[in-house]
Amino acid sequence: MNAEMVSARATIEVSAARVFAVLTDPGQHAAIDGTGWVCEALDPEPITASGQVFRMNMFHPNHPDGNYEIHNLVWLFDQDRAVAWRPGFVEDPVLASSGSAGGRGGTTFVRSSRVRARSPTPTTGRP
Repeated sequence: MNAEMVSARATIEVSAARVFAVLTDPGQHAAIDGTGWVCEALDPEPITASGQVFRMNMFHPNHPDGNYEIHNLVWLFDQDRAVAWRPGFVEDPVLASSGSAGGRGGTTFVRSSRVRARSPTPTTGRP
């Protein structure tokens, strides 16, 4: 399997709170996505806590359907400091048989990939 990776680094003069506000607003994710895969937020409410799931409409030319929906499980939330989520999907609880990574309201979240986040070290400001 060929893996795709997009990476970028930039230094901007803006407060951490403003950057955090953009990252925790799913409605802005298409504008900051470097891949072009993110189309729109299905859940435009801001991310406010670990355990929250937010859905996004996606497109990838190699996906069997082209368009698809992804569910993101927020696993790290520290206001104005750190936010991280795991992309995956939510299955019908009757059909789900394994892979539970967390659940709410009778649904099972199944992780399809792993995302790791590192916060800057206090001494260097680098991850």
